[in-house]
Amino acid sequence: MVDRLQETMAGFERGWAYTPLHGKAPILDDWQKIPPSPRHWIDSWSKKGNVGLRTGQVSGVVVIDIDTDKAGVTPEDFPPTVTVDTGSLKGWHLYYQAPQGQHINNRAGTLRDKQGNKMPGVDLRADAGQVVAVGSLHPDTGLPYIWHAGRGPDQISMAHLPAWPFKEPPRRVANPNNYQQLDPSDAEKRCLKYLGKVPMAISGQGGHGQTFYAACLCWRFNLDEDAVHRVMDWFNESKCDPPWSEKDLSHKIASARQKVDHMGERGVMLQSSPPSPTPNHQRTSNTPQPLQEVVAY
Repeated sequence: MVDRLQETMAGFERGWAYTPLHGKAPILDDWQKIPPSPRHWIDSWSKKGNVGLRTGQVSGVVVIDIDTDKAGVTPEDFPPTVTVDTGSLKGWHLYYQAPQGQHINNRAGTLRDKQGNKMPGVDLRADAGQVVAVGSLHPDTGLPYIWHAGRGPDQISMAHLPAWPFKEPPRRVANPNNYQQLDPSDAEKRCLKYLGKVPMAISGQGGHGQTFYAACLCWRFNLDEDAVHRVMDWFNESKCDPPWSEKDLSHKIASARQKVDHMGERGVMLQSSPPSPTPNHQRTSNTPQPLQEVVAY
């Protein structure tokens, strides 16, 4: 049986930082901003319950988190490194060296394989992130997180973080002001220029409404389906923080099409005097309200 206290104390000696958990969730408020905790705190946390390894620069570790329920990859698809078998019995944590002095955001659903395809079920835990530490118990199974056979920190060196999961594939439209790759239609150009001035679609700050509005606008410019997806791919990668998954983005595009067709608005932006978006006082509670809809193009 793996010893949680022994493992966290060994991690402390490696310079790793920890935070106490309830199940998988951090207990402390603003735990991401707290300086690395002293030994006696970690000792106390480890004796009482689960602890999380804080990822990113604070520990010098970033973790690729693989959930086999969703992912089509295994640790063998990545450079060999320190690896944890999660207590779920259906996943792994791959520990890599955090690039020194480089801030890296946590990512979910955006990592790509070597062919440039997104890898569902593969996430990155980096700065301001954490993973359940070895020796802690999975809240659903009651089983411990353990070092993968032959891949503990005393058995294998922690590898450098590979670059390929973060490489973006060539965009079908790389820039709204550069149309040499696709030679898009005039309507597509106008739509891109219009959307180029729309505010960022930020999660928790009206991001859903902004993205839905962008998709509606594509149909209002009467773009064909391929063009709509090209424009929305650009919008998603350039304007959305974080980007939507392919499934979510496709759902928004389809929902926007239904709305625009229902309202009889297909092609209205191609009129000599295109109508302004629906005034605020005419909106229903279910109508998305982007931060800024009136944009000159």
